[in-house]
Amino acid sequence: MAEINIRFKTSLPEEYAITDVPLAVPVTLRRSHLSKLVNSLLNDEPETPVPFDFLINNQLLRTSLLDYIVEHDLTTEEIVDVEYVIATLPPKPTFSSVHPDWISSIDTMRTHEDIIVTGCYDGQARIWSDSLELVATLPGHTRPILDVTFATRESVDAYVVATASQDETVAIWDFKNNQPTRCFTCNGHTNAVRSIAARGDGAMVASGSTDATIKMWSTRPDEDDEDEVVAAKKSKGSVEQFEVGAPMLTMQGCKGAVTALSWLDDSTLLSGADDHTLKSWDITTGTEKESLLGAKAITSLAVDSNQKLVAAAGFDGCVRLYDAHSASFGSKAQATLTCSGGPCGGVSWNQDNEYQFVTCALQSSKNLKIWDRRSYRVPVCTLDSQPKKLFDVQWAASGLIVAGGEAGTLHALTVPGTGGMGQAGDE
Repeated sequence: MAEINIRFKTSLPEEYAITDVPLAVPVTLRRSHLSKLVNSLLNDEPETPVPFDFLINNQLLRTSLLDYIVEHDLTTEEIVDVEYVIATLPPKPTFSSVHPDWISSIDTMRTHEDIIVTGCYDGQARIWSDSLELVATLPGHTRPILDVTFATRESVDAYVVATASQDETVAIWDFKNNQPTRCFTCNGHTNAVRSIAARGDGAMVASGSTDATIKMWSTRPDEDDEDEVVAAKKSKGSVEQFEVGAPMLTMQGCKGAVTALSWLDDSTLLSGADDHTLKSWDITTGTEKESLLGAKAITSLAVDSNQKLVAAAGFDGCVRLYDAHSASFGSKAQATLTCSGGPCGGVSWNQDNEYQFVTCALQSSKNLKIWDRRSYRVPVCTLDSQPKKLFDVQWAASGLIVAGGEAGTLHALTVPGTGGMGQAGDE
């Protein structure tokens, strides 16, 4: 049997270090075989083997060594450096909670312990603990909620939740000690509000609508736009109600519904629309900066933790990765991943791993997938979270993955910090 010389290397702690002397191994070895080899080098008889993943030239190995060297025009006479890392475990379901209607959207608080907000087709938003215990219900809309977002403030005890609805309004909720104290209903859109995103400093939210406009709203409208704020005649319980008559800014340029928004930085907003465009906007001038015509309508946008890559989920079932800072986003996608046979619902980056993101799909099986951008061929893992379409997914700062959709069930899944995965990529 033909052999190839490989040299193992790793940046893992010292306890995972093995010899860096080149080893001759069969060219037929795959990820699982290499993992067994590393474990045997670490311990002759490991009681609990540690599953590893392997990278060659910063690309995850998802074939045999032979297939890799053929594809990359290498020879068996070369020494191939193989980096090993601890493989990602598949998420494990931990909690679930049932809503009375479809779950349209999800967001998680990114600055402290997990607090989750969901938008529902019953017109209500709900705040949940990380164990999916109901904290508060926000009955601020007369029609389905289509998107939700958190905006943080000065402390963990004071934050803002903003909701976008089919009733053409945006609602901005003030929270103290996890309870709503004020609600500002923002008027200005002339059709359903499809998307909403909070700026990193929490001072502003952007909303995108079927009316093809993007509007900017202050999260402190009573302070920033006092003349436009009118106290409502009635308050609901202990929550003060206000009406906001106009946005801070309106931006036009899309030719279809603005279906996705994400902030690149405090002065740059990204938008995706039904007209197949990905755009960036300068909110200091209210003008379009860059535009790229894509293949299909965009359903979700997410910027990685380093603010370098934009993941754009599409109606064609693909997620495309773009350079966030290049002219026209690099004119084309750096990579295209086929996530499903139906439209993608949502995409969200792992905040602790710049390579990983999660997607959900509007299909009834294999609708939740974790990806590593160092391997575009197959996902790290595929899950059947529920036999219904998933509309949104978020990867929280703690590692919790939260997804929901047509079934009305909110699922929370935990990604263990150690152990084995990668098997989904082994053929």
